[in-house]
Amino acid sequence: MAITLSTVSKQLRHSHITWLLEQGVLIHIVQARVGHSNPTITLKVYAHVSARAQQIAVEALNAGLIGGTARTRDGASCELAVLLDV
Repeated sequence: MAITLSTVSKQLRHSHITWLLEQGVLIHIVQARVGHSNPTITLKVYAHVSARAQQIAVEALNAGLIGGTARTRDGASCELAVLLDV
């Protein structure tokens, strides 16, 4: 299969949107950037669970269960109370 400009463009678009969602950019912002008519379309196509998103979820849960720290979206350590705004 030949690599075409169309194929590369689609791969870049998919990576771009997935990365934005993983960084915590609000869905309606991502939806507007890519021109979808509503956020449901964006979520159906692009919001698959990545290994990084899974790791963030595990760290947050562990922090809550053992009273430790979790990581914010930018990778900084954060006390669970701060994350939960308590």
